[in-house]
Amino acid sequence: MTAAANTAPNTIAERTHAAQQSAFEDAFYPGETSLALMNLMTCAMVWWYAPAAQDRVLAWCLVDLSVVAFNTALFSLHARHLTDRARKDRYYYLVVCLHALSWALPPVLFLDPAKPLISMFLVTILAGFSAAGVLALASQVQLYLLLFPLPFLSLNLVLLWRGQDAFHSLMALAMTVLLAANLVFMRSIARIFKRSVRVGFENLDLVERLRQQTVTAQEANAAKTKFLAAASHDLRQPVHALNLFVEALGNTRLDDHQQTILGHARAASQASRDMLDTLLDFSRIEAGVMAPVARTTALAPLLRTLEDEFGPQADAKSLVYRSRDTDTQAHCDPALVSLILRNFVSNAIRYTPRGGVLVGVRRRQGQLRVQVWDTGIGIAREHWHEVFREFRQLANEERDRHKGLGLGLAIVKGLADAMGTPVSVVSRPGRGSVFTLSLPVATGREAPSAGAFDPVTTIPGVYSHALGSAPTRSLRDLDILVVDDDAAVRTGMQALLQGWGCAVRTADSGAQALALAQAQRPTVLITDYRLRDAETGGDVIAALRAACGQTLAAIVITGDTDPTRIREAAGHTAVLLHKPVSASALQEALAQAARTGL
Repeated sequence: MTAAANTAPNTIAERTHAAQQSAFEDAFYPGETSLALMNLMTCAMVWWYAPAAQDRVLAWCLVDLSVVAFNTALFSLHARHLTDRARKDRYYYLVVCLHALSWALPPVLFLDPAKPLISMFLVTILAGFSAAGVLALASQVQLYLLLFPLPFLSLNLVLLWRGQDAFHSLMALAMTVLLAANLVFMRSIARIFKRSVRVGFENLDLVERLRQQTVTAQEANAAKTKFLAAASHDLRQPVHALNLFVEALGNTRLDDHQQTILGHARAASQASRDMLDTLLDFSRIEAGVMAPVARTTALAPLLRTLEDEFGPQADAKSLVYRSRDTDTQAHCDPALVSLILRNFVSNAIRYTPRGGVLVGVRRRQGQLRVQVWDTGIGIAREHWHEVFREFRQLANEERDRHKGLGLGLAIVKGLADAMGTPVSVVSRPGRGSVFTLSLPVATGREAPSAGAFDPVTTIPGVYSHALGSAPTRSLRDLDILVVDDDAAVRTGMQALLQGWGCAVRTADSGAQALALAQAQRPTVLITDYRLRDAETGGDVIAALRAACGQTLAAIVITGDTDPTRIREAAGHTAVLLHKPVSASALQEALAQAARTGL
């Protein structure tokens, strides 16, 4: 056995052995003190009732107390500090054997059949000593076997040899039975002790393995998030550039055939944008930037907004879409609730081939249950919980991109958890499904939020400004400076903005942008967030505002979905957009940025 193994026991058997030694060490000082007291009591009894044996009493007392002193010193100064468990065992065996030899002497030295009180006292002392030893040495049976059989054997032999009567013979028999009973009891206690210690260490091992698995799962989750962020960013760059070129192409004269092809290109671009936006929503949740801001919210305008948005989609599939009127008010974040219900309704329409979709609100047990009913394909009961897992699509084995990525309901679960509200599903295959979002009823102390809203552009902490306002002036008056390290994006952005009548200059770095801005102050700065050499859009904004004034309007466009980067980008005083950006969103952002800057 190596020193390392002795110092730090690894296996359960080694740790159990170490625990047994530790239990013996805990009982050592109380045990030695008890033995010293029994020594003094025995000597006092014999000294009083057998004056003729006083010289033997004094000799044995000194010998036994010397054993106690020697054992205590040996334990305190040396044995307890050993790291080699085998050597420590040998020292403890020595300690016990010295006591066994010492306590085998009193029957030989003091027992006298003519003085039955002394015989009774020695029997009582040894019986009590052995009973206490069952508990004190419960951790190690071998120590008990080394300590007690020799004193018992000495006592019984002297009782039978010197007594030679029924009284002393019965005491010898009783002591033999007591020793046998103690041994049986001792083995049971030792087995229970050892098993409990092993179970304790096994539980600790299980807890440690669980902790390690939790750490591994967290690391895997973090790696997944980083992968999604990196993949999303790298994909967004060319998709964003493609989208810009498609929109720029739409501003040119095209014949009918070319318009048809352009429509298909826009549809493909929109599908790519939708999937990337889903990844972005998922990263937003993991970034913690979708912090809920609860307020009293009337649910009727929200349901009407959903019907206006999804009604045409339902009509296109010959589905009946209905939402029930309601006057209920919930205490919730309307933007996050809208995102959840949009996912529910979108899924309902996607997976309902015939029949319809119904959206309504019910009061149940002090809660408002917003429910989306459909007559779609349904979900087997054993899969109800799986649908809320990431990348899980029960009805899309062929991976049809038009059915999404399987993140929609995982996003729903994340949003609901962020708000502290439960979501659930009840479904029957072939009959349809009911998805439910439970919301607390508003207390009425707050004024309800008014009007319809765009949930995508009012997510707290993600967009610095809402983008829903219409432009108040022509974009032809804008002098726009575009900063992006991707040449295709710069070219596409220039073509699109010039098609809208804007004056456009482009730069691939903050230094180049600063030189252009010093030559002529731009109206609006549009910058990518992540640039070359660890430069960020925040650095560019700070540099240009220092040179051109703090009123310089800025738009940050990022394809990064890394949670840390999202939090950093959301902290700047600028309109924040995510690649790929639609033409309408960019127009609205330019109009709002221009109003802010002017």
